[in-house]
Amino acid sequence: MSPSIYEGALEWRENAWSRRQIQQKLGDVSTVLKALADYVDSLCGTPYPIDYEIWLRRLKRSMHVEDHGKEIDPSG
Repeated sequence: MSPSIYEGALEWRENAWSRRQIQQKLGDVSTVLKALADYVDSLCGTPYPIDYEIWLRRLKRSMHVEDHGKEIDPSG
């Protein structure tokens, strides 16, 4: 077999794995966002405040990213 076949196979594998990792990360984040939406829906019409801090922490944990970009200041 020629080296270009191996290079093509390795490139395809790398692309396939990178797409899979993105899909997994989006799946993890979408689970947290769905839970947040359910939580907010359950509190609508009640006198209870929404605790955003816990949801920001859960979202950060599900993302597993070293560089989170700009941080949200919940106090401001």
